[in-house]
Amino acid sequence: MATRLSVWPAALVPKRVSIRICGHLVEARSIIIMCVGRTPAYQTSILVTMQLAMPIGAFLACALLLVPLPWHWRTRNIPTLSMIAWLFMSNFTHGINAIIWSGRIHDVAPIWCDIVTKSHTGATAAGPATCLSLVLQLWRVATSRPNNIKTFMLDIFLCWVYPVFTMALHIIVQGHRFNIRENLGCFGTTYVSLPAILILYGPITAMGVLNFVFGGLAFFNFWRRRHSFAAGLERQKSPFHMRRYVRAMVVAILIATWDAVVIAMVDILAFQDGIHPYISWEDVHFDFWRVGQIPITRVPPKQQVLFHALWWSVPASAYWFFCCFALGDEGATEYALWYRWVLRIFGQTDPAGDLVELQPSSTPAPPQMDIIIHIKSDFDRSPSNSVEHF
Repeated sequence: MATRLSVWPAALVPKRVSIRICGHLVEARSIIIMCVGRTPAYQTSILVTMQLAMPIGAFLACALLLVPLPWHWRTRNIPTLSMIAWLFMSNFTHGINAIIWSGRIHDVAPIWCDIVTKSHTGATAAGPATCLSLVLQLWRVATSRPNNIKTFMLDIFLCWVYPVFTMALHIIVQGHRFNIRENLGCFGTTYVSLPAILILYGPITAMGVLNFVFGGLAFFNFWRRRHSFAAGLERQKSPFHMRRYVRAMVVAILIATWDAVVIAMVDILAFQDGIHPYISWEDVHFDFWRVGQIPITRVPPKQQVLFHALWWSVPASAYWFFCCFALGDEGATEYALWYRWVLRIFGQTDPAGDLVELQPSSTPAPPQMDIIIHIKSDFDRSPSNSVEHF
């Protein structure tokens, strides 16, 4: 009833009736709606549902990420283990943020926000870097290049050294301490300038391009040698076989495409107001300890939809990771082992067949076939020439 009462005065005014205010014609319906209010009850219900669903969705993503962890740990595959770690950390912090700042913007946990904002910066850099590490694995297999200490060090650099290095350098372009958004939590800010391009935006964009470059090279070499490719894999005693490699290529293309779309979105949001001059350290870090507090009422509806969509892209990446890694051949084998282990506890046996043996951990670690990437880069304009990132 309250909703109907708030709308009916505007409904009685014809659309063509206008009022001249300060030389400008304004529709009378707009003035009545603005003065009386127009917030339907269903919108409030949706908002409350979203507030409840956000922490549940984030923590569910954390739980699903732990399912494929055992066999990835046995294979010692650095890119996939790194993806699990970055995705788990990102979803965990998103879930905590959604609980603490549900319906409020008070700075109740400043130290927590300092840690979270830096971890988000690292995850932003780790997304395309871990994807590139996986694509390089496919490229090395397609070109018959062996794995050695150099490839191991390259994986470590892409998955961990580079993101941590970016976290440390981000202070150069950190305009102020952080922003707090109602219902979403705290996010770091970036002063969009030439150093920001060199430190953050440029490298992630370049890695997004390299994902396509090396993915294309891997597919080209595979297609050129497709008739002898299977025999070559068997001759090299590679953990890959034809079907798995093709599946890996398809997933890699999908991930690289998703990566490129997200990076493009990040760049568009970051540079929509142009590049600001980096005058000096003092100018960029003026009033550095300020905490921006942004209530949801100050955010336009379209931006609210965008921010929530970007927020949900983080748990969605974890769900996609689970589908690709936990529902494949390796996952089916692992679930069969768990099922038979539970039966043995209760003194029963599986009538389906003998126990499936896993590859010993001492054998060379097979690269994972399914590829998924997490970009939790969500940037928006902060009140002072800075952008936030999820």
